Amino acid sequence: MAKAQHKEKPENPACRNHSDQEATHRCDNCKKPYCKKCVREQGHDRVFCAECELRVAGFLNLI
Repeated sequence: MAKAQHKEKPENPACRNHSDQEATHRCDNCKKPYCKKCVREQGHDRVFCAECELRVAGFLNLI
């Protein structure tokens, strides 16, 4: 009987903008992986990528 192989814990995905950097965050809006340089922290522990930050800011200006 063959031994069951254990899968190793997958590494964090690469940053969407910097393929050589490990992603440390996920955008709270689009859920895509980014490194710390590529996200902006907003109040209440929220982080957004640059594209989603612009979308959210635009939406808030409409209110």
